[in-house]
Amino acid sequence: MANEEHLQRLKQGVEEWNAWRKKHPEIIIDLSEAWLGDANLNGVNLSGADLSGANITRANLSRARLSEAWLSGADLSGANLSRANLNRANLSGTRLIGAWLSGVRLIEARLCGALLSEANLSEADFTRADLSGVIFRGANLTRAIFRLASLVEAILKGATLTDACLWETQRAGWLIQGIICEAVYWDKDKKERTTYSPGEFEQLYAAKTKIVLYYEGGISPIEVATLPALIQRIESTYPGCVLRLQSVQEAPGGATVTLIVEKDGGGSPDELRTLKVAMETAAQDVIRYQRAWLKETGRREQIESMYNSLMQQMIGNSQSISVSISDSTVQGNIVGHLSGRDAEVNYAKHPSAGDAEV
Repeated sequence: MANEEHLQRLKQGVEEWNAWRKKHPEIIIDLSEAWLGDANLNGVNLSGADLSGANITRANLSRARLSEAWLSGADLSGANLSRANLNRANLSGTRLIGAWLSGVRLIEARLCGALLSEANLSEADFTRADLSGVIFRGANLTRAIFRLASLVEAILKGATLTDACLWETQRAGWLIQGIICEAVYWDKDKKERTTYSPGEFEQLYAAKTKIVLYYEGGISPIEVATLPALIQRIESTYPGCVLRLQSVQEAPGGATVTLIVEKDGGGSPDELRTLKVAMETAAQDVIRYQRAWLKETGRREQIESMYNSLMQQMIGNSQSISVSISDSTVQGNIVGHLSGRDAEVNYAKHPSAGDAEV
């Protein structure tokens, strides 16, 4: 809970608050879970303050000093934070839906899992910020700076990224379906502007879910030939998904087949992880079934060949022998039966086999 003295001082006005802060910089400000909705805090000095869980919806915090502030779990939806200083602030899990953050400084800030949908973040500085899992859905990120920032698993669906600086960003698993991006800067000093046609940026840089299948002992030519059927089987199991074969390569103790999910329904990172696991599990089940079928087919063909060879040796060429094996039954002009795990053959002369002894 907020320190009541601190809360009352803040309510006296920004000028008195800042003057008091200047005299007592050693005091640790506690405004956790405070109600500051609709407050006018333009230019307020809240550096290092604990604002975790506070309600600051629609508050005016333009040009506010919030460096190193603790805002984890706070609700700043609709707040005006334009030109505010949030360097090294912790905004993990913070709600900033529709917040005005144009030109905000978030250098080295921590925003893991923060909700910034529809927020105005044009010209915001996210240098070295941790933006892992941040939801930027529909946000305005025009000319934003992401130098050395982590955008791992961030959601930027429908966001505007035109003229942003993405030098040395980490982007594994980010979601950019429907992103609007006419150009970006990949160099540190924003001197080389790379342009893109509509949809091109998404096509080039969208993170694709990979399905990795393991073939113990290696993959045979016939298994390679049946990969299209395997892909079709997986796609039919998960309607709406489209798979593409990326590679077949050796791996320790076997081989791996990597499939790319070209279309996945646009789920969240958690949903895509669940889909990936489910698809890999289903595919491995199909592979096991396929291998068992191929092994059984090969075993039957081998038995049939050995059986015919044996009969030729015993009966000679006096009569043409025709044998086929189906399940446990041997059919032809030599009749017999297969039994047991090792498929022991018991045979007898068919009446039409002439005088040949068996």
